Amino acid sequence: MPSRYMKPISTFLLLNLGTSLLLADRIHFNDGRPPKDGKVMLETPGVLELKWEKRPGIFQTDRYLKTNIERVEIDTKEDIQFRNMGKLVPTPDRLTPEDYQRRMTKCTAFLEIFPEGKHAADAKSILGVLQQEYKKAAAGGLKLDNKWIKPAARERDAYAIDAGMAYSDMLAAKDTSNLMMTMRHFEKLNSDFAASENYAKAREAAIDTLKTYGPILQRQVGQVQFKRQARERARATLPANVRGLNKAAQDKADADYLKLVGRETNELKTKWLSLNEYHSDPMRKVLNSVKNTLTALEKEALAGGNAAHGRKLFELPLLSCTSCHAVDGVKGASTAVKGPNLSALAAGVPVNIIIESVLWPDRQIKEGYLATTVVTKDGKVLSGLVHSEDK
Repeated sequence: MPSRYMKPISTFLLLNLGTSLLLADRIHFNDGRPPKDGKVMLETPGVLELKWEKRPGIFQTDRYLKTNIERVEIDTKEDIQFRNMGKLVPTPDRLTPEDYQRRMTKCTAFLEIFPEGKHAADAKSILGVLQQEYKKAAAGGLKLDNKWIKPAARERDAYAIDAGMAYSDMLAAKDTSNLMMTMRHFEKLNSDFAASENYAKAREAAIDTLKTYGPILQRQVGQVQFKRQARERARATLPANVRGLNKAAQDKADADYLKLVGRETNELKTKWLSLNEYHSDPMRKVLNSVKNTLTALEKEALAGGNAAHGRKLFELPLLSCTSCHAVDGVKGASTAVKGPNLSALAAGVPVNIIIESVLWPDRQIKEGYLATTVVTKDGKVLSGLVHSEDK
């Protein structure tokens, strides 16, 4: 590793020792109290004095009788620096050569400071692993699902691999309820990987996301005016000499946000814009995109349908469709009616409702097919569909 990368990191590590040392030590008590982290400032035969962080930036010093202390763990500078390096291995998937270089630089900087320290062997071992993986990444390999794809396979299967990673990114964003990023990842899938095997699944996830996103945006648009008014009222309560500064800061924040929206529109070419609670125009644009995209995806899903494949899925025991429904004589072994016959479904139900019902069958239950549980007077519990009811 070139030396020009080392010295700044080493200096940074040394400069950060001062703040880290305040939380370097730990006292373990023998009276049931939880351990206490801080910095031992004084120790006598009978008393130990610990400085600890009560709140961020606020420190307090307390004294403890040694008769109440089981043991004290005193961290050295080396312990602190080794801990501050973070968990460098095992490495996550999809690191670039540059990512590996940054990790190796941390190890090298640590070994420059503590070449013979007690953690030196571990640091050298970590550095060895990183160097081996760096060579694979630099040669064009890719670590995915904790396995290495060789450069030739990476190049040969680039389309499928990249599509899979884009779909994985989309699902990760969806799992964290980041609706904007979910749709941006789908935008990439739609643009670059529409022919991949992941696209149909991504489209289903996008439809689900859009059905959630629309109502949220609708509420947010309606709240913008009230939030702006509340912001003005809050400014009016400030001292006169502060109001101008407050308005200037808010104006700058508004201008910076609109610049961001401009970059996203003109440079990123995305319609899934970052939102701000004080600006309704970008919200309306995104809401319009939600409506148009949802309509287009539902039509696309219908046009790309495969009746023969759908029949196979319907009959698949794992999905349990036939345990409740029947279509054109295809039904399960049970004679009990648990759900409506779907043979004439397409004639009277809108396409978007059919798609939603297939993806999320419990979201809407047709009247007369809602499961009911009855407890009799003698304590028996019965579950089923209500056939009739007398007053």
